[in-house]
Amino acid sequence: RSLSTERAMESDSGSRWEPPGVEWGHGVNSMAELSETLADGVHFIEADVLLSANTGQPVMAHPPATHSDLSLKDFLRICAEHNERDPKNAVAIKLDFKDPDAVEPSLDLVNRSPFWGRSERDPPVWLNADVLPGPGHRPPLFDAETFIRQCLNRRPKDTLSLGWTVHHTGIDVVREGYHDAHIDEMIALCQKHSVSNVTFAVHSLFAQQAAHRMMRLLHACPQSTMTFWGLADSQVHRWLDSLDEQRTYRDTLPPGWGEWVNLVLARALGYLT
Repeated sequence: RSLSTERAMESDSGSRWEPPGVEWGHGVNSMAELSETLADGVHFIEADVLLSANTGQPVMAHPPATHSDLSLKDFLRICAEHNERDPKNAVAIKLDFKDPDAVEPSLDLVNRSPFWGRSERDPPVWLNADVLPGPGHRPPLFDAETFIRQCLNRRPKDTLSLGWTVHHTGIDVVREGYHDAHIDEMIALCQKHSVSNVTFAVHSLFAQQAAHRMMRLLHACPQSTMTFWGLADSQVHRWLDSLDEQRTYRDTLPPGWGEWVNLVLARALGYLT
């Protein structure tokens, strides 16, 4: 589990779960991690969902893991119980799907939960998948059209979190970032399905290399937000600080020592901006 470094700065008029400054628990895929994360007072909990190889039921796990001690049913129940006990520190959830077969049974479980989506004041539910090929051109596991239809049919009020696959195949891929074609395909997809309640999940380092394209995406989808994930050094954060804080979430991680050295060298050599 990792927490983003961004601390919430709430206003009287703003929601606890709206930017600027939402604190995340990321990859919360076990009972112990969930208990610790809830005690940390985060605003959003991101967890991965797939069908268990042991039970065939949705569980919180990230490949290559195929099972965990935390089922989606228990995850939803424990988060809901926390929110009922401590509504001032209620958590929203982001379900990051890693298995297309897990989507429909997972959405049915959320619908059967009495807490999620009872009213407009309930904590948000985000539904995430990498639905389009992105930098590195790795084919997605998900069919974009199918995923969007499944979510809109079963959970029409939830926020769609739509992303691209990212495949680190070399410095050239990072330097180019997201292409115009990546942005055009996402805009067309959202327009086709009249998707407005959406956040775009983008890798922060790749996004910085294509800053003008990120702005074009937000301009084309005026009600959207952008959620930055992945490694982010101080230079990336300076760029993020320049963006519209009301439309940007940061679920980022600081680079490790080796990764930091590589970033410094790449910037010094002019490979990265």
